[in-house]
Amino acid sequence: MSYCIVLAGCGSTTGYRITGMIPGMQDGVKVYLEMIDEDSAEKIDSTIVLGEKFVLESTKSLSCPRMAMLIYNLTPDEQNQRKVELRRTVLFLSDGVELHCTCPVDSLPSCYFSPKIQDHNVLITGSLDVDLYMDYLRQTTNLRQQRFDARNDYLDAYKKVETGEITLHEVMEMVRERDKTVKELNDRILRFLKTHGNSIVAVDGLIWLLDANPSCFTLKEINQYIEMIAPQLLETPLGKRLQIAIERAKACAKGELYKDIELTNLEGKKVKLSEYILPGQCNMLEFWASWCAPCRGEIPHLRHIYELCEDGNFNMISISLDQNWKKAVQEENMIWAQLNDPLGFEGPVRKDYRVNGVPFCLILDKEGRIVCAGVRKVELDVALSDLLGDKLKI
Repeated sequence: MSYCIVLAGCGSTTGYRITGMIPGMQDGVKVYLEMIDEDSAEKIDSTIVLGEKFVLESTKSLSCPRMAMLIYNLTPDEQNQRKVELRRTVLFLSDGVELHCTCPVDSLPSCYFSPKIQDHNVLITGSLDVDLYMDYLRQTTNLRQQRFDARNDYLDAYKKVETGEITLHEVMEMVRERDKTVKELNDRILRFLKTHGNSIVAVDGLIWLLDANPSCFTLKEINQYIEMIAPQLLETPLGKRLQIAIERAKACAKGELYKDIELTNLEGKKVKLSEYILPGQCNMLEFWASWCAPCRGEIPHLRHIYELCEDGNFNMISISLDQNWKKAVQEENMIWAQLNDPLGFEGPVRKDYRVNGVPFCLILDKEGRIVCAGVRKVELDVALSDLLGDKLKI
């Protein structure tokens, strides 16, 4: 497959010019341009809004396509940091482009968590990459919103199982319906990548696809997805972030054997993980930490699941990443196998499994191969029900 990187030009042959029209935005609002395709976001330019308009301009050459963001600080008093209100616009820059952004101030996406995806509210024009980005948003936003809403719906419904307002099997069906939406979304992103692998937008799409779907893809599939991206783009800052996402995805790729690592048991003895994996059974690795509130909140459900599985069919191994784990094990009555990585996020769990946050689980089939990852609460019920069938008494 051959590739051609196309860069849209404007009046200037280097740098960028970004203009904005933001109806309803007050004069004096500060606008910052940040490069967000590296680990640390870098502010490279700023201006203020006058007459609902702003301009950012530079003649400094961009050596490669970049992913950037406009940050709008709507806070009148910047000294009062507790009330900072920041809005944003995602951009894709290449040398010589002239972009124009427009969106009513009240419709701008927030820099903070929001239950509603709003990036598609902003109209951006001026280059092939931003045209593709707007097309990508049109193709995926509704499905991404459905994916997010469905997860909230079944987690809310799961709380009502104990009161009898809904049955567990009904909630499990909600999860399976959500999974159909996830598959449709993933397929749509993959079609986009196949067609537009010469754009930096595809790089961002593949990062999202891999990070949002842990252990969903095999090594063969991951390698096929990499081949969709133009090799030149892998050398950009965003391309290097993609390579990290690829390493994470490969570390826990679907169908791969678990990695045997050295850990510490409750007696303080160094042991191998393989000593605790039970052959011929479904095994689950649960990575957690005693200081992690979501981890502690998940433990009662893990205890319940452990009790529902027939002996000889399911084995659970919790692996903590902190120093105070033994006390928490006693407090939470964690009666299954307990291990610890004494080096925490600097140890083999991070190195070999690429675990960057907790809680995180890996479910292994009877041969020790990865089936799925990152499932919690009723998602775990569904995964184990699919794997164990009637051996899980739910």
